[in-house]
Amino acid sequence: MLMNSKKKPEFRRQDSHKKARLSPSWRRPRGLQSKMRLKKKGYPVSPSTGYKSSKSERGKVRGLVPVKVERIEDLKGIDSKTHCVEFSGRIGKKRKLELLKAALEMKLTIINVRQPEELLKKIEGELSAKKKEKEEKAKKKEKAKEELKKKAEEKEKKEKEEAQDDEEKKLKEKKELDKVLTTKE
Repeated sequence: MLMNSKKKPEFRRQDSHKKARLSPSWRRPRGLQSKMRLKKKGYPVSPSTGYKSSKSERGKVRGLVPVKVERIEDLKGIDSKTHCVEFSGRIGKKRKLELLKAALEMKLTIINVRQPEELLKKIEGELSAKKKEKEEKAKKKEKAKEELKKKAEEKEKKEKEEAQDDEEKKLKEKKELDKVLTTKE
């Protein structure tokens, strides 16, 4: 017997409704007197092959076959009526932006993006902000370089002036010494 997904029960862990510390995610009952393990009437059901969905529906999302996408080339052979798109988690913002634009153009259903238009705007905003920040950083760096150049030039000028002053002082001292030496006693 194949099961319709609407009739398929939620398989919950035994006594998860009684104890808050137990998560409702399925765990097989292993207790010796467990009525659930013994499949007693009136107790929650355990998963079994009878609840399996039909082969044609298995693995589909909203009736569409999911296709994992990493590049724009992956989008080319996809039919929007039978396939849906799932973006790989390994792709970055720039490539995701390109893929989003292409998928929206082709009118494909995207599984792992709730509101593609909003995400598109958000990513574009972030990338433009990052670009502006990068440009500002480059300008600051350039300004700092220019300031360093100016400071270096000023320092050189001061050193030259000091060197000239030192030379002039030495010349004056030498002249004075010469005067002293040349004067007769």
